[in-house]
Amino acid sequence: MSYPHFYSASEDYLNQSEGLNPVKDRHQIVIELEPNAVIPLQLRIRVQMNIALEKTKAFKPLSSVSNMIHPIFWMDQVKLFSNINCSVGFHYR
Repeated sequence: MSYPHFYSASEDYLNQSEGLNPVKDRHQIVIELEPNAVIPLQLRIRVQMNIALEKTKAFKPLSSVSNMIHPIFWMDQVKLFSNINCSVGFHYR
């Protein structure tokens, strides 16, 4: 697993596949917190599933590939916390 489009990864990974264009605003993980109570307001998880390809003579389609990590798909999961009920109580004795 990695960030989508190998965002924040070594250039070596980016050069192994075509069509990768890592963009911070589109591919990073976001956790938005309410500044005073530090309550989560939004959680956005972005991950990419990859496969390791290795040259092998045992499987003809892989006999001519380079050893590489290749992206399969990436997903963007969003959770908005809009109905947060927060109450602070003080107890005195």
